[in-house]
Amino acid sequence: MRAMCAAVLALAAMAAYAADSAAADAERGRQLNAANCQQCHDDGLYRSSARKAGSIAAIAAQVRKGEQALGLGWSDEEVADVTEYLNKTYYRLAR
Repeated sequence: MRAMCAAVLALAAMAAYAADSAAADAERGRQLNAANCQQCHDDGLYRSSARKAGSIAAIAAQVRKGEQALGLGWSDEEVADVTEYLNKTYYRLAR
């Protein structure tokens, strides 16, 4: 059941990111990340060789997971913005 929930979350994040990637705003993503995500971790998480996200969809799923854990209520666009920022700055994965 847990794996199924993770798969659904990843698919939803991938769909949201795909829909919004053309309009994703990396600067807004940077601001959202700085204001919310860095409360718990710094950029060492994204630079670590043990990082979990190996695809853009996985980055988006991790962003959504963190956003939900904090109860931020971000829109799909905000998740896409943070995903864009993280990919552009740290992951540099192909679209």
